[in-house]
Amino acid sequence: MGFRVVWAITGAGHGLRKLFWLLYGLKREEDFSFTVVLSRAGREVARIYGVLDKMPLIAGGGRYEEVFEDNPTGYPVAGRLMMGRYDALLIAPASGNTVAKIAHGIADNIVTTSFAMAQKSGIPIIVMPTEIGATETELPCMVEEEACTGCGLCINVCPARAIRMRDRKALIDLNRCRGCEICTAVCPYGAVKCWSLARVAPREIDLRNLELLRGMEGVNIVGKPYEAYLTLKELARLKSTSH
Repeated sequence: MGFRVVWAITGAGHGLRKLFWLLYGLKREEDFSFTVVLSRAGREVARIYGVLDKMPLIAGGGRYEEVFEDNPTGYPVAGRLMMGRYDALLIAPASGNTVAKIAHGIADNIVTTSFAMAQKSGIPIIVMPTEIGATETELPCMVEEEACTGCGLCINVCPARAIRMRDRKALIDLNRCRGCEICTAVCPYGAVKCWSLARVAPREIDLRNLELLRGMEGVNIVGKPYEAYLTLKELARLKSTSH
C-alpha cells in the first residue's frame, strides 16, 4: 500500500519550491503517494511560485494522488483522513493565518478541516510554519525598475501574458504569473528577478500561536523543507518496522 501523505499548501511561499522537489524525490525513490490539497490562497501561491503547473509530477491523478482545492460543498479528503486512510498530513508551508486558525480550533477550509480530521484520527501531522523565527524567504518574480529599459522582450515571451508596460517599464501581474521564469532568461539587462530573498520576522502573536500548536498531541513542528522530508521518511520507516 505504500505510505500515503496529504500535502496541504496554504497562502505562503516560504520554502515551497524546495519542498516540492524534495517530495518529488520521495515519490520517485520510495513508495510514497501524495494527495495535494490547496486552500484558495494556497492555489494562488502555488501558481505564482511555479509549482502548480508541475503538480502532476507529484499527484498524477490516480486514487490517493489527486489534487483537491477548497470547495464549499465538501472535502472528500477530510473523510478519508477521518477514516484513517492516510499515514501523515503535511501542512507546508503553513501561513501565520493557518497556524492561528488551527491553534484555536477553527476548521473552516480544506486545510484546517484536514488538520482537525487528522488529529481526531490520530494521524501524525507535520507543520512547517512560515512564522517560526527570523528568516529569509523567497519573493515572487518581479521587475527591478531601475534596471528595466522597456525593451519589451519579456512581454513577447511570457506564455501567461502576465507582463505589461507601465510608464515605459515592464510590470509583472502576479494575478497572471505562473512562475515559469522564461522572462528571466530573455532579459539582457537582468531586470527580471525571480526568487530574490527578503528577511522577515514573525510577530509576537504569531509566536504565541505557534507555541499553542507545539503543545498539541501528534503535531510535529519543522522549520525547513529538509526537516519535513526527513520527518516523512522517519514516519514511513516506523510504519514499515511496525508491520
